[in-house]
Amino acid sequence: MGYRALYREYRPQNFTDIVGQRHITRTLQNAVTSSRINHAYLFCGPRGTGKTTTAKVLAKTLNCVDRQGEEPCNQCENCLSTTSGTAVDVIEIDAASNRGIEDIRDLREKVKYSPAQGRYRIYIIDEVHMLTSEAFNALLKTLEEPPSHVVFVLATTEPHKVPVTILSRCQRFDFRRIEVEDMLPRLQQVAEGAGLKVEEQALVLIARASEGGLRDALSILDQGSVFGDGVISVNDVHNLLGTVREDILSSMAGYISKPDAGGALTLVNELFQQGKDLRLFVKELNNYLRFIMLCLVSGKVPEEVVNKEVVKQDAQSFTPGFISQCLEILSRLEHDMKWSSQPRVLLELALVKITAKEGNTTDLNARVEKIESYLQKAGRHRLESIPVKEEKINTTQTSSVEDTPVQKENEKEYQPEQTNGDHQHNINESVKQNWPGVLEWVKRIKPSVYGVFREAHVVETEKDKITIGFMPQHSNFHKVRAEQEENRKVLEQALNKVLGNSWSIKIITIDTDEAEQAKKKLLK
Repeated sequence: MGYRALYREYRPQNFTDIVGQRHITRTLQNAVTSSRINHAYLFCGPRGTGKTTTAKVLAKTLNCVDRQGEEPCNQCENCLSTTSGTAVDVIEIDAASNRGIEDIRDLREKVKYSPAQGRYRIYIIDEVHMLTSEAFNALLKTLEEPPSHVVFVLATTEPHKVPVTILSRCQRFDFRRIEVEDMLPRLQQVAEGAGLKVEEQALVLIARASEGGLRDALSILDQGSVFGDGVISVNDVHNLLGTVREDILSSMAGYISKPDAGGALTLVNELFQQGKDLRLFVKELNNYLRFIMLCLVSGKVPEEVVNKEVVKQDAQSFTPGFISQCLEILSRLEHDMKWSSQPRVLLELALVKITAKEGNTTDLNARVEKIESYLQKAGRHRLESIPVKEEKINTTQTSSVEDTPVQKENEKEYQPEQTNGDHQHNINESVKQNWPGVLEWVKRIKPSVYGVFREAHVVETEKDKITIGFMPQHSNFHKVRAEQEENRKVLEQALNKVLGNSWSIKIITIDTDEAEQAKKKLLK
């Protein structure tokens, strides 16, 4: 017999060998031992997690002649024929290629016949969601009340496409993605059985790359055995998968945390020159930063990490807030890169944004601390001024309060009493300095409104009201949209964020001369 792929050669032959699905195998074992076999089962879950394998083990167990307890003997004629795929009482149907109503009508005619060798006639319908609506309708009555000797096992990766009428007539079992720690012993067992020498870290990389599918992991292991001629190293796995080493991911994490945009872009260029898939690199970087985030939040490094000490060291350079911002940006980037013809440009832009964001966050924190200090001193000044206003008759007390060093220091830093003209002047100055920031906040809150208010001109400011104007050519569209209540509230929210207090807006139409005067006022 010719060479067989590892996932076929080492397919589990009993319930105990099925990895990572104990919640399913335990239930089926109990059903077999207690003779409580349901007439229809639905196995659903991601690819490579054991749906078809479990169905075959169940079929073998039900028809085993010498079954002892809850496992098949794998020695009798029924077991051997089921394993080889020649059992006449175990019928496998690929619904992707036999999806029509005629195929199901043929099935309905054959279910009437009694099993030839075993106790049950088992129908395994793979990718059942591919059946047509007419085929599902034809199957419905048979599935609801089949002959007592028939068991249906429906397998699918997309259970949401199966009609509810079918789902309600089946016992549903959801197969989970297999964890790395559960997969590693099985991979090691297969490697030893196949006579392969595999580095432990290489097995971890293979398990992580399979994304919870043991069949995919065995396929990678099989490919690596040919590539390395029986010896599989970490570099072999990276070369096969097009992935990068963890030290490169650690270097990129270091550039992000410094921040060092130049170093990050240089590293991207090196990976591009080496022919690495930048989309896959971003996926791996997201995973590595996730490890750092988990280390920061929980204090523990996930077991699947190869170099735990390196991750702990990298985590010291991040804060939970900043690492969450990085993951948000890179997660959106991973999605956008799938549809872009220039993924490298998107990656470089995201890295520049991340490194710039760290600097902006630092500056913002400093500004917040300065404002808090200012408000504390202002509040203290008001508290110390209360006795002076209440006890005007006691001139000696008033004089002593005003002459204290603390009072004099506060008078220099905070002067609440202003004339109306001075107050109006300060508001104008504040608006002039912060109008670009107001527009930036509008862009953050609702980007579609930013293009509307970008055409607006600040005409006049009062105590708590700002008048903005649109030129005649913008009055039919921009002014109309600006006057909409939801868009007006966006600008008011931005004004309150940047300038403080509570602002109202007046919207008018202006001519060219008034627009030029408004520009000059803001640019003075």
